Amino acid sequence: MLAASNHLRTAAALIELDGLARRLVLCPPDLDLGLLGEIAMMAEVDAVVHDAESPPPAGLDVANATPCALPLRPAPPPPQRRNATEWVLLTSGTTGAPKLVSHNLATLTGAFAASGQTEPQNWATFYDIRRYGGLQILLRAIAGAGSLTLTDPNEPLDDFLDRAEARGVTHISGTPSHWRRVLMSRAGHRFAPHYVRLSGEIADDAVIASLK
Repeated sequence: MLAASNHLRTAAALIELDGLARRLVLCPPDLDLGLLGEIAMMAEVDAVVHDAESPPPAGLDVANATPCALPLRPAPPPPQRRNATEWVLLTSGTTGAPKLVSHNLATLTGAFAASGQTEPQNWATFYDIRRYGGLQILLRAIAGAGSLTLTDPNEPLDDFLDRAEARGVTHISGTPSHWRRVLMSRAGHRFAPHYVRLSGEIADDAVIASLK
């Protein structure tokens, strides 16, 4: 179970653990912590990766707890990656424990793996990478020749847009609601990506025209 608090720690842990872990369960930040024990039992969790500065989440009866911290430090070469890791995402259900949805790298990258894209695409996203939409952007960036600029939940929108512009972000994804906020922001009119992706909601003509 991967229960790190921010995007960068989560991304680093995913990269380190793919091929080593038999199964990875991604905990989104808004998950009800009271459900962790039930989820761990359903997913047969035997280890948890958590923030180094805080104890493992309460209610987890697991054999191993491993802290993760930044900055990353060099480590000995890992054991040979022998597993086709199962990536488990949690649905955002309205009642009760979320459902566990199983993926693998083939299903998660199928939409873009065969595109043959070789030009650098410097990505950013408003989505959380522990959800399906954000995870796809993370994997798209890792598989390509560019980079990914990650958000911080406590970062003001204008600061993130200024940082994205400074980092040369060319491709970015979000919902129409995200883009409405961008269009009303101070920094939005200085940010000029080449490609904007909208998903998750119906986009009206006014938002699309303004983004163009």
